[in-house]
Amino acid sequence: MYGSRQIRSAFMDYYRAKGHTIRPSGSVIPPSSELSFVNAGMNHSSELSFVNAGMNHFVGVIQGSDPIPDPPRIANSQKCIRLGGKHSDLSLVGHDGTHHSFFEMLGSWSFNDYFKKDAIQFAWEFLTGPLEIPKEFLNVTYFKDDLETREYWLSQGLSPDKIIPKGETDNFWEMGSTGPCGPCTEIHYKDTEIWNLVFMEYVRRPNGELASLDKKHVDTGMGLERLTSILNGYTSNYDTDLFIPIFDKISKLSGADPYSGSFDKLQDINYRILADHSRMIATCLSDGLLPDVSYRLRNIIRRCMKISAESFNSKNQVDFLKELIYCVSESLGDHHREYLESPFLKDEAKLSLLLKFEHDVLKELEKTHKSLLNKLKDAVPFKTLFEKYESELDPSMIGRFYDAFKMYSCNALNNAEPKIISGEFAFKLYDSIGFKSEDIELFALLLDAKYDPYEFHLYSAKVKEQSKVTTSVNRTNMEILSKITLAPKTDDSFKYKWVQSGFKYQFYIIESNILQLIQISNDKSDSQCVGKLNRGDTGILICEKSPFYSEAGGQACDTGSITGSLGESVFHVHDVFL
Repeated sequence: MYGSRQIRSAFMDYYRAKGHTIRPSGSVIPPSSELSFVNAGMNHSSELSFVNAGMNHFVGVIQGSDPIPDPPRIANSQKCIRLGGKHSDLSLVGHDGTHHSFFEMLGSWSFNDYFKKDAIQFAWEFLTGPLEIPKEFLNVTYFKDDLETREYWLSQGLSPDKIIPKGETDNFWEMGSTGPCGPCTEIHYKDTEIWNLVFMEYVRRPNGELASLDKKHVDTGMGLERLTSILNGYTSNYDTDLFIPIFDKISKLSGADPYSGSFDKLQDINYRILADHSRMIATCLSDGLLPDVSYRLRNIIRRCMKISAESFNSKNQVDFLKELIYCVSESLGDHHREYLESPFLKDEAKLSLLLKFEHDVLKELEKTHKSLLNKLKDAVPFKTLFEKYESELDPSMIGRFYDAFKMYSCNALNNAEPKIISGEFAFKLYDSIGFKSEDIELFALLLDAKYDPYEFHLYSAKVKEQSKVTTSVNRTNMEILSKITLAPKTDDSFKYKWVQSGFKYQFYIIESNILQLIQISNDKSDSQCVGKLNRGDTGILICEKSPFYSEAGGQACDTGSITGSLGESVFHVHDVFL
């Protein structure tokens, strides 16, 4: 039997012996302001919901804006979350044995160090050595024009019939329409992909041409849940030791029949949904994400509470979910210490308060939105799609989605087939209804319409240019950021200190010194460090302490006021970043 802990440790030990620095998992909250969470594989949409790959944390290195790490070889087990959008797994979670909202990605990187030959050799040695996978069960795919990779696989002893060429769709990875890219090779156990090795050796120019990168990198990723399942001969990831303890806890708390592994029984489906989602919730909370700033996290928490009540007869959904979260912490905390050390999870009273708040809101929403939900259901043309994606709807957004369907049906241009959400109409949803890009993606799924986020961003940029609308602070404006001196990092731990006030999170007022001031011109074309800001000026304040929550990947930042010692309002805060 292969335990998940054993497999994870074997991976780290192997790559450590190959000169890799073992790093802890990055947060599932992406470092980029354009992402909303970290999810897995090589999916680098500009509107990701969570961190979905370990590589998200190294985008700057790959793009050349950040220095090469020293040492340049890194390995870790990255926590990943995949929710929403066209790659959504949420509607499939629990209904099969492979889809998850949270999973771990065993990853290795080489930044301008070793390349294809060693990456292939390392992967092959690990699978056939420490993991003892019979070579005859393995086959690979590669990009058809990458004959170099084919030769390296032949040198490992694979027969030509087990080295299968594929086209760009399957075996050429790109970060976006422009930027670093390169061929990839996938390792399969029988018919199941288990490992993807990406070789970033090109850059895609705006005109579509490829040019060679001066610095070449390797990024590999292998799902722990799938690997654990395969090594133990299971057909479902949910049969592994990553989930069984959670099933046992659910059965013990509820008195329900034990999990039987059926894909036909509704209760077993709900067993899998609860186990999967409790892992996702525990992960978000351990990384410091409050439901208050993530409607997807709020929805997952409330979905778990509904299932625990309806399928497992839980009388206290708050305590039920809390026990599952602690079960996850025990399972993953030996490697990911944040599950045991997070201020959210260490304080049981605060965790109970947080969950109770979401439970109270859920009950209130169920009362007030029931009739509106029925109206929305009637407005959706395909009822099966509504049932499939209903769990992704934020109850507080139901009215907006209903308005969006009315707006769409009133537009004669939208009556054509196939249905398309144009960049212009997507902007109307954003501008008049307040949809974020991920809301527009969900709207398109409910409508069974095609939607390209890139067209939305192009149209948005066009409108903003025409109207001279700019964001308060462009975080990619290196001219501004370069003026920030090496001041100590702002202590923002105060954002974790709150009390419940009605249906809101109430944060404490704190006092702080201002370490630096940067004045921004009215047209935001220039900036300079100053000793003071005058009335009406726009600027950046570097503070010693802050209770404000910074924007994290599409989740809105806090706004508020900074007052003087006499209580007078001095600054209005419109944007927060770290």
